[in-house]
Amino acid sequence: MSKEPENPPAFPGNDGPNANNPDFQTGMTLLDWFAGMALQGIIATEGVNVWDVPTDQAPLCARWAYGYAEAMIAERARRMP
Repeated sequence: MSKEPENPPAFPGNDGPNANNPDFQTGMTLLDWFAGMALQGIIATEGVNVWDVPTDQAPLCARWAYGYAEAMIAERARRMP
């Protein structure tokens, strides 16, 4: 049976009376964090001038970023005990 990848908050709160209740932890998910980091790398890739990329290519870059992020979440789940 495969383990479903977990997508916890990227920066969960750790203080206050509800610190251990995930329903009260807000903010971006780990998937979103990974996608943002991947997008920075995609945009910063040598030879890519973000100003020369047509606006209609932005959705493609976003799909790539989330593809990398989903792979990172899956690998994270595979490595977790």
